[in-house]
Amino acid sequence: MLTNLQLIKNYGMDIEECGEGSPFELINTLAIRDTLEEQYNLLSVEEQSLLYEYDRRLVERAHEFYNELSKVYSFQNQKPITHWWAHLDKVVNGDLVIDLINRKTHLRTNTNEDHAATLTA
Repeated sequence: MLTNLQLIKNYGMDIEECGEGSPFELINTLAIRDTLEEQYNLLSVEEQSLLYEYDRRLVERAHEFYNELSKVYSFQNQKPITHWWAHLDKVVNGDLVIDLINRKTHLRTNTNEDHAATLTA
């Protein structure tokens, strides 16, 4: 079984290599991120910092990831908005705002009613 640090490094490598392989491989990247979220409170400060950097990079490359993943992945899923990586369609179109530093997401809706959530493990 991989350690959390190994999972974080694999996640980071997948982010950097987006578009170089099959889009199906990116589904595994989302699963890795789900696992890391479940383990977040068990991560060391260094691991949390590294995960933050890779998350920041994913947000920067959200359009690229969305374009690749949308070939094989349905963004119409039941994941909570705190799992923003599973909702890159909303990130790309501006409906989901992510505050990585404070681990919060903010969902904009058509009814002018905003919904905020805090990322929790």
